[in-house]
Amino acid sequence: MEKFPDGTPHQTATREHVAVDHVSPRSEVLITTLRGSTTAPLAQYSDTPISHARLSSNVSFSSSHAYEEQQAFDLAAKELTGKCRLLKPAAFLKQHFAGPDCAHEPFHPAALKTLVNASSEVDYYEPLIQHFQHVLQEDWKLVDTHNHEDPDSGFFFAHCVKPDISCYSGQRPSNGNLCRACDMELFIEVKIRPQDDPFSDRDPTAPERNTVSGRSSRGQVIAYLNAMMASQYRTQSFGVLILKDGCRLLRLTRSGVDATTIFDYTVEDYLHLFLFRFSRATSRDRGHDTTFRPLCGALGDSLTPELIIRAREQLAVETAPLWAVDVENTTFIVHKPMTKSHYFPVGRATRVFIAYDTRRGKRCLLKDTWRVVGYHPEGEVYGLLAEAQVEHVPRKIAAGDVGHECGAGYGGSIRHHVHYRIVLNVVGRPLARFESTHSLVMCVAHALKAHEQAFTLTTQRIEHRDISPGNIIVVRRPDGTDEGMLIDWELAKYSTDDPQRAYERTGTTQFLAAHLFDVNPPPRSIADDIESFVLVLIWMALNYAPSDMPPESRGTFLAAFDSREAEARRLFWFGAYPVITTRYQLKSEPFRVFLADMAAKLGSKYSVSAQEMNDHAWISQHMAIALANTQWMNAQDPGRQQPILRGVAGEKRRLTISQYQMLNLKRPRTVEPEGEVQTGRDEDQASASENELPLFASADNRAAHDRGSTGVLVHESVSQ
Repeated sequence: MEKFPDGTPHQTATREHVAVDHVSPRSEVLITTLRGSTTAPLAQYSDTPISHARLSSNVSFSSSHAYEEQQAFDLAAKELTGKCRLLKPAAFLKQHFAGPDCAHEPFHPAALKTLVNASSEVDYYEPLIQHFQHVLQEDWKLVDTHNHEDPDSGFFFAHCVKPDISCYSGQRPSNGNLCRACDMELFIEVKIRPQDDPFSDRDPTAPERNTVSGRSSRGQVIAYLNAMMASQYRTQSFGVLILKDGCRLLRLTRSGVDATTIFDYTVEDYLHLFLFRFSRATSRDRGHDTTFRPLCGALGDSLTPELIIRAREQLAVETAPLWAVDVENTTFIVHKPMTKSHYFPVGRATRVFIAYDTRRGKRCLLKDTWRVVGYHPEGEVYGLLAEAQVEHVPRKIAAGDVGHECGAGYGGSIRHHVHYRIVLNVVGRPLARFESTHSLVMCVAHALKAHEQAFTLTTQRIEHRDISPGNIIVVRRPDGTDEGMLIDWELAKYSTDDPQRAYERTGTTQFLAAHLFDVNPPPRSIADDIESFVLVLIWMALNYAPSDMPPESRGTFLAAFDSREAEARRLFWFGAYPVITTRYQLKSEPFRVFLADMAAKLGSKYSVSAQEMNDHAWISQHMAIALANTQWMNAQDPGRQQPILRGVAGEKRRLTISQYQMLNLKRPRTVEPEGEVQTGRDEDQASASENELPLFASADNRAAHDRGSTGVLVHESVSQ
């Protein structure tokens, strides 16, 4: 067996603490209670999470969600499969809270002995609070919150948390909620059944207990740890799990979870020492990201009141909190992130802000992320693109590591992440906000040109490797015309890199080439990214282009993008031409013809050996010919979210929120873009007919269709 590694009134109120807006997760969904708008919803900037030892699990553009609390816990546990690590409690304290000594607060185990005879979890709360309150720093509080859900904490699959006991420091409460994840320093969760232990100490290389109760408990504590990370600027979060007379100390980072082996807290003083030292540790050691500095009190010499006023004007923020962030010796002022990828417990946790550059006096884009070691820092890639004068990409203002890291040396599927920031010189709008379908294709053509030049003009022959709607933005030029830009180069690959870097292939599931889903996929090529560009255009057409397609058909066609079956995706291209020509019912004839021609061309990639597919020339020429159509050029058909009736059937895999607010609806509903909310059809009538299923549908899609599924109409915006 391997060794262990050593190493307050209660009321409802709206918080304005950390700059996080959690109305919906990453790809914003305006659900059935909202009316349609005349423009597409504002998209969110986002990264594309990647998963261990498999293709990216990103489903940020999918749409089947109906999760209850238990399912949220199970999914949280699944998120950290293979990312849990056991430590001896002494090693845990040594690594994170080695001091100070607590001789003046001696350990009194006798007072805890009677506690373990309690017959219910509720009977533990008050005795635990009374016993450990005196151990904490004087102004800290332990509060019973087991019956007080935090309404502002629905980050992970919309589940709002309510730990048994919440711990707060002496700072002013951010709101009137009794349970406040945005203020929480740590939590204590109580279980009294042995089967509720989420971990097993038998084998430190396989610590996860995979029973139903074990997974549920593990997901529960992960959800609590994650709520603190998502609602605060943190590098790590901490918790305590009581298991009758046993205890585990917990720590979450962007790489995974550390849990101590179980110890008897009525005999050993580890919990006593942990609480004493934790409450006296610095904010940084407790996990707060102190590089985000709230602009209150003393501003410093450079951040004058006049500068703050200008920043508020540029950011259109009157009174809400602002934060100062430094990147390469320049201070940037931010309000709240536009993205929601940090709602997930592990991964890059990207937050993207519109920022005010205090040196240049202009707005810019600031990206705060946890890059994966093994991939090129994004600032390095942007520097090479600028050096080669690649068009249609933003320019870097500043970039660099922040000074935090996690997961180093852990091995296995636990990744090494480094905290990183990059600032870009443009603030664009989402691709979904196209002013016409002609403009949509033009902007995608610009991104395609950037993709081509990155490969042909740089000596590193850079490949983007993550083409998706969220990674193409629209920037208004000084002359009033629109320019498409290709962003998010953090997964880019150089020709000199190993064929498979770090852990797995990368990309966004919905837009990956069909043969990349083979059991033994071929080496990735330029043709695969070109296929992704065409998938982006088809996906955008289904979601946003004016058409007469019924909502049921649109939902069925869009759900097919979630397929992970290589053969199903190949079949799509063989049948795409007639489907697009006759079933998409696009109002723009030039756009319909262009998409159908593109689909037919891609079909030859999987029917015959087409060498020309591995070159940008053929698609660039097709785009140029189509865009020269003056009738199409003058058409007014702006992007607008089209009504979609989605099928909800059974548990789906991770949505990688960037992503969606979960819908827990009993009956189907429909929403017209400018109409009232209406009750839809009965469940047994909700799914589309067999004739509505596209060739692209996977076996899972067809099985769901065969047994019937609940229709849910959503308005869905592209995440960036």
